[in-house]
Amino acid sequence: MKHLRVIKCRATLRKVTPLAPVLRIVTRWSSTFNMVERYVKLRPALFSMDYATFAKHDIVRFLHSDEESEHVTELLENRMDLNEVTKALQDSTLIMVGARRAFDWVGRQYPTLKARLAADAAIVYYPALESGITKIISGSRLTTREQEACKAFKLPATNTTVEETSRSFLAPVFQKASEPRTAYIPLAWVHPTSNECERFFSQVKLVFTDLRKSMDVNTLEVLMFLAYNRDSWDIGSVQAIRRKMRK
Repeated sequence: MKHLRVIKCRATLRKVTPLAPVLRIVTRWSSTFNMVERYVKLRPALFSMDYATFAKHDIVRFLHSDEESEHVTELLENRMDLNEVTKALQDSTLIMVGARRAFDWVGRQYPTLKARLAADAAIVYYPALESGITKIISGSRLTTREQEACKAFKLPATNTTVEETSRSFLAPVFQKASEPRTAYIPLAWVHPTSNECERFFSQVKLVFTDLRKSMDVNTLEVLMFLAYNRDSWDIGSVQAIRRKMRK
């Protein structure tokens, strides 16, 4: 793909297809899917060229064999599934139960990813807290460790009142279904960590454009930290820091 992005190769490619090569972006996983998908679409157009064009622009040594192309096609099918999961994780309405079910489903379909997506994976800082919140939302029973981790979300103890029984004949017909009692506050507002990370990566893509490819990674990290925490600082904070730096 990188070789096809050269001006002469792109001009030649434009004669046989309107599609342009797509490069992989380091900060964006979906760009890998887009790159593989574009290669599969470009392959028929590439093979429609004559050998003289291949030799002139040195395209031959970058082409995959038939066996390699079949492997790329199989890889694309798998990446389509994972790309769908990635997009679902960016949904602002996604709650922790949905994210957990999505990860469990991916782990069953792709066993090699199960260890990385498990509820107690090494990347999860507070497994008991996350699994406890998931169980509270879904109404499942918590373990002792989960109860300890989620004790801050417990409802204050209140005196139970005895409801008056209606003597109306039609009362059972129009009576509202009683909601199951829970000892915890509603936690559907808690966003999954994956949701926040995916949206953060989307913001990085907007900042890390072609004109900023030479930017130092530490500078990029600082910019994204400030952008993500925009509500925590203002122009007054900047002026105060500048005054301290002058002293």
